[in-house]
Amino acid sequence: MEIECASAVSKVVVHARGALVTREVTLPADLGGGIVDVAVPGVTVAARAGSARAELEGSERLVVAVHTSVVVPAKEAKPGASVTKVRELRARHKRLVDEHGVLAARRHQLAQCALSPALRAHDGSKRPRDAIDVRFTETLAMAKLLAAKIADLDDRLFSLEREQRDVQRAIDAARLEDAQTSSQERMGAQQPTRRIVVRVSGDGAPGKLLVTYAVAAARWWPSYTLRIEDAGARATWTFEALVAQLTGEDWTAALLALSSADLVFDARLPELASLRFGRAQPSKRRPLRPAPAGGDDMFAAYLAFRPLPPIVPGPPPARTIAPADADDDEATAVRALPESAPRLEAARPSKKEAYEGAMASFGAPPGAAPMSLSDTGAPPPPPPAMQGAPMAMRARGGVPAPAGMVMPAMAKSAGLFGAAFGGGGGGGDGGADAYELGAFAAAAAEPEPELVLGEQWSDLDALVLAGAEHPRRGKLVPQRSSFDRTMFDLDVSLLSGAAKARWVDPLESRGMFDHRYEAAGRADVPSDGRVHRVGVATMPCNVLIAWRTVPSEATEVYREANVINPFDQALLGGPVDVYLDGSLLAETTSTRIDRGGTLWCGMGVDDRVKVARNVRAEEESAGLLGGSLAVTHTVSIELTSAIKDPIKVVVLERVPVTDDKAIEIKLVRAAPQPVAYDQAERGEPVRGGQRFDVAVTPGKPASLEIVYRLVFASKLDIVGGSRRG
Repeated sequence: MEIECASAVSKVVVHARGALVTREVTLPADLGGGIVDVAVPGVTVAARAGSARAELEGSERLVVAVHTSVVVPAKEAKPGASVTKVRELRARHKRLVDEHGVLAARRHQLAQCALSPALRAHDGSKRPRDAIDVRFTETLAMAKLLAAKIADLDDRLFSLEREQRDVQRAIDAARLEDAQTSSQERMGAQQPTRRIVVRVSGDGAPGKLLVTYAVAAARWWPSYTLRIEDAGARATWTFEALVAQLTGEDWTAALLALSSADLVFDARLPELASLRFGRAQPSKRRPLRPAPAGGDDMFAAYLAFRPLPPIVPGPPPARTIAPADADDDEATAVRALPESAPRLEAARPSKKEAYEGAMASFGAPPGAAPMSLSDTGAPPPPPPAMQGAPMAMRARGGVPAPAGMVMPAMAKSAGLFGAAFGGGGGGGDGGADAYELGAFAAAAAEPEPELVLGEQWSDLDALVLAGAEHPRRGKLVPQRSSFDRTMFDLDVSLLSGAAKARWVDPLESRGMFDHRYEAAGRADVPSDGRVHRVGVATMPCNVLIAWRTVPSEATEVYREANVINPFDQALLGGPVDVYLDGSLLAETTSTRIDRGGTLWCGMGVDDRVKVARNVRAEEESAGLLGGSLAVTHTVSIELTSAIKDPIKVVVLERVPVTDDKAIEIKLVRAAPQPVAYDQAERGEPVRGGQRFDVAVTPGKPASLEIVYRLVFASKLDIVGGSRRG
């Protein structure tokens, strides 16, 4: 028994590439017992074949099988109203442009006309000439008629140009409306869909049926907003996702989950085989079965007359083509060549001998007349049975195959005819130098590659029937990854243009592990290829406003916010909009922030805090005999603040460092006492850094001092001056 049930999208897991869509199927309460086929129509045709999965919740019944198929409507497809409107306007605009071109060409022809009344005594019939006034009267009338025609064409051209502008404006408006319309509405009616049939077995309550399938054209990017209130006393961190999808169906009121994993690869954890001591365990049963007998018979007609590949010169192998009967297969047609047997390159045969030898090697059909070349070296005309044969049944070089002849698979290089007669390769007898019949037999006689069982054979949806050119023709082979990757990239490329420079791809910032985020509520994401902002979570966070300055580089004091990640999982990289008391303060981009990590967010220069730096240098002789020079630098820094509350300013300074043992650098004193600073947290470590944490009270200056001494040979000098600090 088969029943058809309605369904709706209930949950979507958007991955870095692609998405998993879950539909909730409405089952009837009086669902019969036993085996029931539940059909779910109306699924987007963009659903990847073989990705459908089904699950029953709240029921003791079991899902036995899942089958998908594409449903093509019997009637002609009708696009949506927005698409139809754009097409009609474009067709109208094209008609106007074509009409304008025709009228413009006609006006140009009329404008080139020149009226010149000819005054002659007699015409060709020796009749008397007309009166001058009559001739000029007719000329003026013709000129007036011509001017009227040109004026009418000008009016019509002006009207067409104005109508073209109006239609172009309508086209622009219709295209904008069409771009903002979901793809489900743009597709219109009578479009192909996918139908999923779930076979349910058992008795009891029907429960809830969930059907999940994968789609490719879906992407998302993280985005963050930091709102700081009351000068840093309160802060709120908002995590949002920018989602775009072009799957052919709208996600209406669906629960969204965001993942940094890629659907192309299996994101499940691997199952590690356990090591056990004891009796040997039976190997895991593979779902691979041997191919049915007679698979090669499918390609019998193809192997008899297959397309001819190009001739590739190479060394002659020790094989040749032996006569083959109609019942022999391709393997028995290859026999070892005795060492005493002559080869083609030993004594070049003539065209006639090569042709007759090739015909004899394939074996003429019973009762067929012997074929030979004429004295001129040209092949005889084809028999009546072959005169209407397609080109695929003819040998290269213009030589037809005899009627009824069986061509084994290694004769796919039947360019041997071209080699013997100079055709297909380069013409003339020179083409027969580096070719041998056995060279083509060797390629076809290669053994079938050994079958290696692996996990790829367990994916039954990925097994395809190999074609005639494949070494395992007519048998199942795992050949899906390259095709799926190409189609997957093609679908995703449709959404790549929606990304902006500030947005960070989840694949680039996910690190060594993938992350998944559950949206707080339901969201609507139409299938229009445009980016839609979806709220994920909002959390209050701890923020510390700090002031930082590097007086040796700049005389400004910078304000920054140190925000601790309030979420219980890592956050991917993405754009961050910082608001201070409701006003947009800065736009920045963050890298991945681990759980419990800190975001440093610059808030610009704070003009309420001033800094002044002064350096004083003193020189004196040093050393036992005064051969050294000692330069003592005293750096004084003063800070003032106009902020109503006390603040703490981080002042960064550097003491010179050297790897030269002849130079001595010593920190004499510092007040207050600094701590070593290497700037490792910013990814750019430095040497000799000193950090001062200075408390600044409004209306009261704060100062610090650092003194260091340099001792070096008196004959040396510091680059830029010994008194620099």
